Amino acid sequence: MALKEKKVRQYLWHRPRKARKYLWKIRKARYGRGFGIHSPFVFSLITNVLREKSLYYDYTRIEKLRDALLNDPSLLLNSETQKKIQKSLTSERHGRFLFRLVNFFHPESLLEIGTGLGVDTLYMASPHLNCHCFTLEEDPLLQDLSESLFSAQTLSNIELVKGAWKESLEQVLTKIEKLDFVCLNANQYQPLHVLYTMCRTKMHEQSIFVIRNIRASRDLYEVWEELKKEEKVISVVDMYSMGILLYNPTLTNKHYSLYY
Repeated sequence: MALKEKKVRQYLWHRPRKARKYLWKIRKARYGRGFGIHSPFVFSLITNVLREKSLYYDYTRIEKLRDALLNDPSLLLNSETQKKIQKSLTSERHGRFLFRLVNFFHPESLLEIGTGLGVDTLYMASPHLNCHCFTLEEDPLLQDLSESLFSAQTLSNIELVKGAWKESLEQVLTKIEKLDFVCLNANQYQPLHVLYTMCRTKMHEQSIFVIRNIRASRDLYEVWEELKKEEKVISVVDMYSMGILLYNPTLTNKHYSLYY
């Protein structure tokens, strides 16, 4: 696809984005509270993860580290650094959701593709200290920023793997027997189909695959639509900005659309 045509597609995709998100919120709000959901598993996911309101101590600890990183004077002087930070930054709301999601599933092995600033890594690594958390990052600046964040806390279950996406993932997969939980922070520069296929070799029926930014661009949305149709996928939870793929054959074979 020509570069000019790709830019036009991106422009047309983003222009009505706010309107689409608002309509999604209106249509899916009742399901986000559990009304009309007949699957016991999905209802439990909504009540114990999506709508769970407990304030965990880890939230405060992680968010203090996050604020200290964002207010570091040395990072505010460089416009390129600021741009990368803003692009990699996710809300406390979504970070807390990932914390509760990991707390709900109790994985023993966790893989994050796309460390970013490392804040979401801390959210996911904190609920269960016996869960080994591998996190992959290709960008040298983000590697340094996340490494400094990890060194400022006491968690010992995080392993940052630096380098190109495919090679880093190959390195991780040789170390583990199975993947319980995968969080892919998707962007249009990653070989998404290749990464997904590689992860599937170590995933199992109880695994959970989270893909974020599924509507950040038309290309990412098309990848999400294709992954939903993958043969082993049983249940799909679409939360507008992120999607969850489940493979447990005991679950209802259905796609759920929730707003969060």
